[in-house]
Amino acid sequence: MRTIRILARYATDGPPPRAVTEQGLCRKMADPDAWHPVREYRQDPTTTAALETCRACPVATACLDYAVARPWISGIWGATTTRQRRTLRAAAAAQRDAA
Repeated sequence: MRTIRILARYATDGPPPRAVTEQGLCRKMADPDAWHPVREYRQDPTTTAALETCRACPVATACLDYAVARPWISGIWGATTTRQRRTLRAAAAAQRDAA
């Protein structure tokens, strides 16, 4: 049931910003699965390659903003893993609560 809610939410949310889809370095990569590795560990060669490409990307910030705002998105976005974005969201929530 949760999966259906997540998919429905994503389907109505809209695509990433045009800059991300048109100017992102990931667009030029031959293997789209590199952005969705089975295991998102920093030591994993696929994850490492995707993260390095993202770090050099001119639209990494827009990509990261898009993914952080959508907790249901998994994979490598804006030079972060799913776990890293979860940590960013938790830190932002804690900062809001402290204010």
